[in-house]
Amino acid sequence: MVKKNEASVPAGVSHEERGDDSRSGIQVIRRAVGVLRVLAEQGHNGLSLGAIAARVELPRSTVQRIVGALEDEGMVAPAPAGGGFCLGPTMGVLARGLDTDPVEVFRGEMSRLLAELDESVVLTTLADGRVLVLETLSSPRPLRVVLPKVLEVDLFTSAPGKAMLAILADTAREAQIAAADGDVDRAAFDAELAQARNDGYAIEEDQPFEGISALAIAVELGGKPYSIVVTLPTARFPAERAAIAAALLDSARVLARRITGASA
Repeated sequence: MVKKNEASVPAGVSHEERGDDSRSGIQVIRRAVGVLRVLAEQGHNGLSLGAIAARVELPRSTVQRIVGALEDEGMVAPAPAGGGFCLGPTMGVLARGLDTDPVEVFRGEMSRLLAELDESVVLTTLADGRVLVLETLSSPRPLRVVLPKVLEVDLFTSAPGKAMLAILADTAREAQIAAADGDVDRAAFDAELAQARNDGYAIEEDQPFEGISALAIAVELGGKPYSIVVTLPTARFPAERAAIAAALLDSARVLARRITGASA
């Protein structure tokens, strides 16, 4: 039984945290902000739980709970190189001050594509030369492609990477390519981007993942590029490519009208 004058405590807060401060909820928020700050300072290299704990001067078990909660919300993600954590894609959304969660903006078209094509549909965005997976809707077929949200996709070989770069202005595109810090044949790559602009979508076949192919469209929301990707086993790609391209181009037109209308 809770005494009448006893402060309520959020689930998952330890006895140690309850004893430190009667305003335990505020304290947890402050600790979470401290974790986010040290991760922001570290950039994409990532920090281990032990290293985070040392920097914020908290027990490792406390940091592990905080990082786990932040990871559930997409504010923290496993570092691309492994061995630690970095800021997650949700932090970019919050930093841009968008009024609407981009996943919710695109979810309707993603669901329509899944129902129409019976293939997996993925939403990605572009940040500092990295293609980040924000949402996945998996095909119900026994043989299907399932991508985890924490996956980082190659900028230069993936369909969403090429689709998003193709719609960027020259300066923004060059900044993303420079941030990716990868080797690429620019003449060939620029030709691929020109083809994507002409077609309205980009493709990948067996790259960057063998046995997986995809088509992707890109649209801009809040000054940032997003890509809807239909991804499937390469064995089905030749037979389904035309239908997927047509469905994605329809989605691109619907989204463009919706986003333009919302911002008018």
